[in-house]
Amino acid sequence: MFTIVDNQDKNMKFKRLFVKAEEEFISMLPFEKKPFHDFERYITNTSNEKHFFHSSFMAIDEMDEDYCLYHFYYLNEGDDTLRTTLILPSNWDRRFEILEKSIKNLKEWLKNQDHIKRLLVQSLEMGKVEYYPTLSHYIIPVLIKAGFNPDYRMYMKWREGTLSVNSTLPEGFSVTGYDEKMKKEIIEFYTTNTFEGYFSTMVGEELLQQFSEEAFRRTARFILDKEQKIVGGLFAVLDSSEDVMVGNKIWFEDLAILKEYNDLGLDSYLVSKVLRAVTEKYPNVDTYTYASRKAKKTVKAFKSNNFNGFEFWVDMVFNK
Repeated sequence: MFTIVDNQDKNMKFKRLFVKAEEEFISMLPFEKKPFHDFERYITNTSNEKHFFHSSFMAIDEMDEDYCLYHFYYLNEGDDTLRTTLILPSNWDRRFEILEKSIKNLKEWLKNQDHIKRLLVQSLEMGKVEYYPTLSHYIIPVLIKAGFNPDYRMYMKWREGTLSVNSTLPEGFSVTGYDEKMKKEIIEFYTTNTFEGYFSTMVGEELLQQFSEEAFRRTARFILDKEQKIVGGLFAVLDSSEDVMVGNKIWFEDLAILKEYNDLGLDSYLVSKVLRAVTEKYPNVDTYTYASRKAKKTVKAFKSNNFNGFEFWVDMVFNK
């Protein structure tokens, strides 16, 4: 029976079951323990939101002598994607069987949650980031069998060195920084076009918020055609969070080129221009980007500018 932890009695039950499952399961997981892996957080304060973004809650799924424990969270208010930091079967040897049964029960519960459009389980494929160990790679085949779709993602980091060889634009194109007068056109560019081979993450309110950010105004670059229309864009977002998972970084976001100009090297040129702006304005900040591995043009453009993949993830997505 899939049950949300919503009162003191269930909270105490979750704690008892967690302690038992931790002894049976967590010590078997193949991960290097780091400071973030403080499993006590799940039993000392089950509503500790500062560790888990906007809001979070626990769930218990009991199946005869077995059970599976969950911790879910949302990124922000109104978020329609449910995410998890904890999927903890009660027994290591029966982990595949328990998880397979429990995921079916979870999907049944999701049917009645109208505000939730998708469930995302992010598993680390390769890397040393302080991720959530109970979302170990073993869960991927079980989730695929249960109807989840894998999206293979990667983090890339810039290694200081030479920039792209594409230092000039083809005839008829020009590059410009951000201007307040361009705001409407920039929004239309990102929201009304599809970008074949590129990876975009910011939409709606999240994109609108960037216009007031200093990093966006300092680093955004756009390629214009001879009619002065935007055909490509890229910008950077400064992340100065003190969260142990984040640190002080700057992220390249939303490299995009209209598909009719895909083969002109505009993408690599844009990365080099924004990178130059970043290194001038933020010389002591580490530089990163995040992309889907199927967005081959994005990956290629960043690689040509000395970005290298160092963490590889699999986002398992279940759409209702």
